[in-house]
Amino acid sequence: VRGMGVSPLQGPKLAEILVQQGKLTSISQGNRTLLIASDRLEIIEGRILEILQKLHTEKPLLMAHDRQAVLAQLSYVKNEELLQKLLENLIQKKQIVVHGRGIARRDFKPKLSINQIKLKDQVVEAHLKAGFQPPEPSTFGPKASGNTALLMEIFEVACAEGLLVKISDTIYLHAEHVAEMQSRLTQKMAEQPALTVAEIRDLLGTTRKYAVPICEYLDRVGITRREGDYRYLAKPIPPSAV
Repeated sequence: VRGMGVSPLQGPKLAEILVQQGKLTSISQGNRTLLIASDRLEIIEGRILEILQKLHTEKPLLMAHDRQAVLAQLSYVKNEELLQKLLENLIQKKQIVVHGRGIARRDFKPKLSINQIKLKDQVVEAHLKAGFQPPEPSTFGPKASGNTALLMEIFEVACAEGLLVKISDTIYLHAEHVAEMQSRLTQKMAEQPALTVAEIRDLLGTTRKYAVPICEYLDRVGITRREGDYRYLAKPIPPSAV
């Protein structure tokens, strides 16, 4: 009100009028309300779309990009909650679509060739058949004519589509097996709360080569927690689930 030269009593009413005119946008954040110039918000929303376009251009095979990685490029805004709200606005306006944990411009379509689609299908099928002893990405090198970068983009696409889950740099599991793994662990730990790597290995019917990275993945995503040589479920099992 000092900058505008108006009475403090006039401030709320003027703000209400400007919101009605669309010149200001009111955004609730916890116990406070932010009033931000609408044209500034449009600039930030436009920047989000520009960042996504740049990522799509750099990786034309990848269906979606991690939303936090996108918003990290707008760290100068210094308001994470505001950025998340603007992102949700773009999703509601159907300018951005959600694919699993990733986001993409609605007008973007991955540029997979027929051969690349066939390779992706072969990779996914091989991981479905392999269970908890999946093939390493390098084994598909000949099918990608030795193009390692292309091959890893194929794996990224499969992960973005929710078909594969990255366990480590060299181990991916089919999404169905990840769900099965969580189900087996939950049931087993309802009877035996603490499991060693060897016991998880036997539970999954795999080898130590895969069991160790799988256990590290489970810790990393918050399914289990490690205490010494034992793993426990990170969250207690509800009585109704036992």
